[in-house]
Amino acid sequence: MQTLTDPRALLDPNLPFNEAAVNLLDRVVAAMFLSNDSVERDVAHRVLGEFKNMPNAWTHVAFILNVSKDPNTKFFALQILEATITTRWNVLPETERNGIKAFVTSLVIQLAGDEEKQNTEKHFINKVNENLIEIVKREWPERWPSFIPEICRSCRSSQNLCENNLRILNMLSEEVFDYAFLRNHRETIVEPYDRNTNKTTCIDTLKLLVAISGAGHDETFQICLDFWFSFAETLLHEVHQEAKVLRLSCLLMQKRQEQRNAEGPLLLSVEPEGSLSPAELSWRVKAYGEVLNEVRGVLINRMAKPQEVYIQFDQETGEVTRDYEVDTAEVSLYNTMRCTQVLLTNLGQMETQRLMLSVLHMEVRGAACSSSTHTGACSSTWS
Repeated sequence: MQTLTDPRALLDPNLPFNEAAVNLLDRVVAAMFLSNDSVERDVAHRVLGEFKNMPNAWTHVAFILNVSKDPNTKFFALQILEATITTRWNVLPETERNGIKAFVTSLVIQLAGDEEKQNTEKHFINKVNENLIEIVKREWPERWPSFIPEICRSCRSSQNLCENNLRILNMLSEEVFDYAFLRNHRETIVEPYDRNTNKTTCIDTLKLLVAISGAGHDETFQICLDFWFSFAETLLHEVHQEAKVLRLSCLLMQKRQEQRNAEGPLLLSVEPEGSLSPAELSWRVKAYGEVLNEVRGVLINRMAKPQEVYIQFDQETGEVTRDYEVDTAEVSLYNTMRCTQVLLTNLGQMETQRLMLSVLHMEVRGAACSSSTHTGACSSTWS
């Protein structure tokens, strides 16, 4: 095997990029990180920077990852790929974009599914995840509509892969899933599956979002909360629309019956929605019943504290005054959670009641002794 010694050989497009080139790259990377010679470090830094900016550098990434044994070199290869995705993605031909997408996806599955690598190469796996996220930000949902179903299906492969997928979605929540995005693209997550009757995949997706909501990351929870508020609000609007249509239909039938001087009692009430539950008025409320229950459980356990009122007594004047806590982020969060819980209660009053009684029963028995759980249950019940 030919041995390359001049770092500038990496910048020559006429030379083949083979194992000798990867070995040279290892030495240049090592020089940048480990050399005590400042001149040598500067040369290595300059060469690596120019190599990273070469138009075809990204085509060597797979070969570098396969041949190199140096973690720093492998990480540098992922930086090359990330730079290509972030700066040149839309100018790459579709076949090359699909190739990169397939490569990164396969690499994520390969690394995340290996328990040993999960423990020893966390930093490297996280960088691969970041590459995937950069692709998703540019492809989903228009050019990669199947991303959410694919990541849900892959969760069934192994626990390690499922945990990594949750990390990816958590990272995505910070990069992509802001409130406006979820609200404007709700049809991408839910409605296409309604139209295609692919309810199982849709429900799996929503359950994954429930798991993220209860993961304990405050900023992520607030983003998810905005989505659940919008989701519940839309479902309740559909229930009211169905009830309105049903009421108008019954009024029309009553009018026709009166015109015909029909005898006997009416078969339908003028306001039948009073005796029908939201699940009976909307098939979607029924289909998402389990998901809505899980969301209710998350809100009950995580309910923020309401605004506190302080009673003050002036001993000199005998006057009693009430002071309210200033409008903090906690109070704002409570108001949003309370509104969401009200919507969910309207979508299933008995389900909410059973869930609250179950939580309070656990409190009485001492099964849920966490102070945060106790506070959340009390605040939720009081609301």
